[in-house]
Amino acid sequence: ISSSDNKHEQCAQRILSAVRTALVALAEESGALILNVNTVSVCCQMHGVMLWNDEHDTTTLVTWQDHRCSDDFLREIRSYSEFSDDLHAGYGSATLAWLARNTPTELKKYKHCGTVADYLVFVLCGLREGVISDHNAQSWGLFN
Repeated sequence: ISSSDNKHEQCAQRILSAVRTALVALAEESGALILNVNTVSVCCQMHGVMLWNDEHDTTTLVTWQDHRCSDDFLREIRSYSEFSDDLHAGYGSATLAWLARNTPTELKKYKHCGTVADYLVFVLCGLREGVISDHNAQSWGLFN
């Protein structure tokens, strides 16, 4: 998705589709060997944020390269929390705060938020609630 107005976004559904395609190809190529897999690790852009609901409707993935949050806006957010000194544009919590202020109606459509990896785990594992790892929460500026 093209960048404009300091925004940098990617299509989360396209990323999910690419992962599914890769998993199908891996299963077809490996044959019975795939049955020996008992653990899978997922990694991603750790600062990015996206939202989704139980019907798998999603926002775009707002990446770490996004700079819609002005310095003044970031200073204001930092003043609300004791552990947000390292909060920067492109961090998940800063982006969520910007979305809450500028698109509150849009935010109400979604139940879960996380990184794109959190969404992939949610979908691929059939989870009912979104989860985020400690290191991704830290990268968002929300982990104390």
